[in-house]
Amino acid sequence: MKRKSVINTDFVSIYDKISPSLKAGEYTISIQQNVSWDQNDKKMDQVQNFFIDAPRFTLPADNLGIQHPIMEGQYEQTIPHLILSNPALPWARWPDDGVNDLPWLALLLVREDEWVGDGKPVTMSVKDTFDPGLYPDIEPPAINRGETEQNQSPCQSVVIKTGVLSQIFLLEHEVSWLANVRVSVPSSDQSAAVIISNRVPKVAGSLPQQKFYAYLVSLEGHTQCLRGTFPVKPFVRFIVLDHWKFTSYKSANKSFSALAGNLLEGMKADPWLRHAGHADPNAPEVIRQRLFDGYSPVLSHTKTGEETMAWMVGPGLAVTDPKSRPHVSYWNSSQLLQYDDKKGLFDVSWAVAYQFGKAAALANHKFAEHLCVLRRQYAAQFMSSQISSYPLKHKEQKDLWTKLEEGLESDWAFRVNDAMAGYREEEPQLRYHRKWRKERRTNKKDPYQAIREVINETGNDAKKITEYFHKLQTQEEWDVVSYLNQLQDLKHIAFPYLVPHHQLLPPESARLFRLDLSWMDSMLDGALSIGVHSDWDQAINGYIRSQLDYKVDNRLGLIIHSALISDYPDVKIRGYINSEEVMAVHVELQEQIKLILFEKEPLTITLTEPCEKQRFGFDVDDNGAFTIDLRSTNNTQVDQLGSRLSVPYFITDTDWRDKDLGVLDIGKLQEHLENELARIEGAGNWGSSTFALQLLDAPDYALLTLH
Repeated sequence: MKRKSVINTDFVSIYDKISPSLKAGEYTISIQQNVSWDQNDKKMDQVQNFFIDAPRFTLPADNLGIQHPIMEGQYEQTIPHLILSNPALPWARWPDDGVNDLPWLALLLVREDEWVGDGKPVTMSVKDTFDPGLYPDIEPPAINRGETEQNQSPCQSVVIKTGVLSQIFLLEHEVSWLANVRVSVPSSDQSAAVIISNRVPKVAGSLPQQKFYAYLVSLEGHTQCLRGTFPVKPFVRFIVLDHWKFTSYKSANKSFSALAGNLLEGMKADPWLRHAGHADPNAPEVIRQRLFDGYSPVLSHTKTGEETMAWMVGPGLAVTDPKSRPHVSYWNSSQLLQYDDKKGLFDVSWAVAYQFGKAAALANHKFAEHLCVLRRQYAAQFMSSQISSYPLKHKEQKDLWTKLEEGLESDWAFRVNDAMAGYREEEPQLRYHRKWRKERRTNKKDPYQAIREVINETGNDAKKITEYFHKLQTQEEWDVVSYLNQLQDLKHIAFPYLVPHHQLLPPESARLFRLDLSWMDSMLDGALSIGVHSDWDQAINGYIRSQLDYKVDNRLGLIIHSALISDYPDVKIRGYINSEEVMAVHVELQEQIKLILFEKEPLTITLTEPCEKQRFGFDVDDNGAFTIDLRSTNNTQVDQLGSRLSVPYFITDTDWRDKDLGVLDIGKLQEHLENELARIEGAGNWGSSTFALQLLDAPDYALLTLH
């Protein structure tokens, strides 16, 4: 199930709670009325029973919002929380005997060495879940059996060791501090409830990492546990309404700030996509120059069976494109091989791009089919329009058709067949065959010239062909242009073509590159080469390319290979020119590899940790101490960073109930924060919203400045 972000605005107001007018349960309305008259008095009483329902043993899927944290990371300073789309849900029921207006939901965090079994909740009927006779060693929630013994609906529950529960369970006076409500500002059409845990995912001892389960549990029937009195039975059962599992690392090398910091540190020596060997003074100059430009040495097999070394680069250059290929269309990849006769080496980059473009086009059956259909549409539309536009005699029309057909080479296949028949008789040498092919292509009439002659003879405008093309807004045209635009944005390109050698982008690295327009032209030529038989087809290809969303020449790319991508899949990577954000295309290449292609070269690039707008936890100073950036309580509307004060609060041992287990003493922490803020800005009204405001933790970010 995909979780939805309930609050989609950057500004929210935080409230203590939203209490429903009536909580779930049975209610009675009694009306008493006395009627008196001369002869008699009569009481006319009326009693009406009714029932208020609310979720109890399961929650609707659309009530469940974002969980944090998820997956893997350094979370020892993070307080887990869960967002619920129903803002009144935590207060819809009584958790105890109805004396205190407390939330009936809590977020319980259990470490893997504390689990019973694998820690995963089990699914049973409500009847069996609350039946003490089925599991004598497990204490079920103390709920009236009459409300559950006939209920066969499924629900999930988890069993926790009583000894563990006594160490990690929250107390009655702490429950109200751990739930609050967010409402969007300035409009109030979006709101959500937030449930915060009383524990951070601290890894035990010297272990590098541990798994944790976060359970959204019902407190109903656990009044005695909330008051510090635990059952004598070895296990206690809780109804689980939501749960998730994640991994917390002790070492800071898996935190967002550490991963992002390592990436930026690695870019200081050389941020560009190229081999480090270009700086080797002992290497020959020609090799160092190629490596500096971003090329990689690859093994190449020629068509004649020879094996040689060649140079290759993907669409990303480490330097500004030093030489662009002529903007002409090529018939095959061999024409794009570049040979250095002085060094005896091939540059296969453009040829590889052409071959990839052709393979990608053939692999997309829809594109290949629609490309051929589109060419026929263009040809038929233009030729029929030329013939039907002029009141010519029959012979003149026939001559017009002949001239157009010669220009468009509709009999090309027949002439090739005739020519090949002649070759079989003469048995020419291969070099003569190649010479013939070159002559045929060189001497063929330019289709545009033939069309111009026809138009000039009839006194028409030479721009008419473009006008007719523009009238064609077919599905085929849309599909063809759309796919080619995606190729221009480096989508659908296999990773080895983007990065030809693994040393260009080792693990935990990030590299910049400039887009090689010559490589891109070659790839598009390859994609458009399928089904090409004539110069007319090439002419139509030229028109198709004119319809693409060609980007500006200075497109800059950033490619990242890091656990940052897999551990923080929603990381925000943005480029800026001063304060203006640069448009960019984001491409997921592999689990840990992401490519960002900017429309123009930004001055700065930021990597911001995803946080679903707000999260809770502590900062860590250079000495490893946990701190809280205090926020003013005078500002009721806060953004995700809060309204910070200049004085941090340092977490002390007295703020922990059990520091080794990561269990906070919520009551004392709240008291200490309230006293500290009173000292700074005077006493204020404290509630769960004020407490949550202090625990807001801004997302980490990294800044890359380009020169």
